[in-house]
Amino acid sequence: MLVPYTICLANGCVAATVPEPTFLRELDTGKMLSLEMVNSNVVTFIASLSLDNFARQGGAAQVFEQKLEGNWGRPTNESNKR
Repeated sequence: MLVPYTICLANGCVAATVPEPTFLRELDTGKMLSLEMVNSNVVTFIASLSLDNFARQGGAAQVFEQKLEGNWGRPTNESNKR
């Protein structure tokens, strides 16, 4: 899944999207999650996280509202091609 930067500030960038239901099901049944992040200097960082204790049952424990400019919805097919 490609998640492009949504907004960049002086101290860093934020990438966010709404996950597809199939991706959430894969997290429920998966063993490992690999994240590949690329910073503004085009330096890649890869992290692998165990999903052994991943639990998505019930609602969120706490929700924070953050208003930022930009489109925070699912990326369109066009934006996935970048």
